[in-house]
Amino acid sequence: MNRADRMLRWLSEHAELALVKALLVFLQRVPWIGPVVAFRMGDLHGALRGLRRWPNTRLAWQEQLRDKIDAMLVDSPTSVGQAPRAFARAPQRILYVVDVAPNVSRSGYALRTAALTEALRATGLQVQIVARFSSEPDMASAVPASVFEPERAAIERHAAALVRIIERERIDVVHAASPYANAHATNLAAARCGIASVYEMRGLWHRTRAAREPMYGESAHYAHGERQELRACMEASLAIALSTPMQAWMVAGGVPAASTVVIGNAANTARPHAMRPPRDARTVTLGYAGALERYEGLDRLLPLFANHALCEAQLLIAGDGAERKALHRQATRLGLGSRVHFLGTLPPEQLEGFYARLDAIVLPRIDSAMTRMVPPLKPFDALAHGVPVLMSVAVAEAVGDVLRRRDDVSVFADVAEVPSLLPELQRSALWVPPPDWRLRARELLDAYGCLSWR
Repeated sequence: MNRADRMLRWLSEHAELALVKALLVFLQRVPWIGPVVAFRMGDLHGALRGLRRWPNTRLAWQEQLRDKIDAMLVDSPTSVGQAPRAFARAPQRILYVVDVAPNVSRSGYALRTAALTEALRATGLQVQIVARFSSEPDMASAVPASVFEPERAAIERHAAALVRIIERERIDVVHAASPYANAHATNLAAARCGIASVYEMRGLWHRTRAAREPMYGESAHYAHGERQELRACMEASLAIALSTPMQAWMVAGGVPAASTVVIGNAANTARPHAMRPPRDARTVTLGYAGALERYEGLDRLLPLFANHALCEAQLLIAGDGAERKALHRQATRLGLGSRVHFLGTLPPEQLEGFYARLDAIVLPRIDSAMTRMVPPLKPFDALAHGVPVLMSVAVAEAVGDVLRRRDDVSVFADVAEVPSLLPELQRSALWVPPPDWRLRARELLDAYGCLSWR
């Protein structure tokens, strides 16, 4: 992300401030800059109005932006264009189409891809990953689209690359993960090759952005994302949701219930569980591991460490994100420099030591339509390391009953309840593992079997 993009993102995230809102309105009226600012804010109609102020200009970026916006507003479908191609398929060979390859990220998205792929391969399936963004050329399915390339053109280009891979590798089922652009390309390639397609909705990018940028949720671009995600589910042979609320959203949007299935998150419990060393009962150490984003609610958690209830406790924060600097400033302002520790993003080999220092993990995600639909990996990983979990109602709704009924999990409606819940957390003498990725792989095998392996 370049400096201009970072500036526009910051302005978008703080658009509720009167001065920032006025500046954004002014920028949208500035020649040359205005259409780009409007587009970045999700105001597709405003961007078009700005472009039409110079009808005689023919700069390449203007033409590309016009085409991109027109395609979003019209939502014209991409055509299969021909009868399915004949080729020799190899039984139970899967093409897994993702946005970001596991080798370039430690995000929850990438960790789920790696874990599911490993578990599926352990069953004997042949699984090949292709990604739009990968550090390995053999794993890359297509060159990423340019900023102003029309969406339809990028999907067509991606689909053509996938068709070549499907025929070369004799793929039996093609399985895409979010976002919808991956699904559209995968559905198109599968239709051209006459095979089944699966869309695994990992999240809703437009809703995540709306959680960061208050004005974006009312934009035409947001509405476009909502329509396209539902369309991608409808056109796939099978749509996979990560949670029951996400599945309910699909069905309410017109996706046939029989074409959906829930395959949630899990943890790797195959490794021997390391016994956690005895903790000093006089001190309490809480932790958080994950993205530092506004919707995670950490800014609401920090003040608890400045009041009497947690005035002796420590907080370890592992991760990075857009809110890191703001959280640093807040901790300093509250006088928590010696008790709130920002560890940055930890490599996998350091996570065992991180969890061993904790009495509990706290997940204070704010309550919104997005956070109730998209379950995090964090509680599963913490429980796999024997660490109790304190989580907000939004997290509990997303992960479902599979975790809510455990003795080592407590749910709070208000983050202020965290101090009172700590004594209630029970540590069982016998460690009870959370759901494992091997279980999710078996669920996925059953779903694949309904498509082609009867």
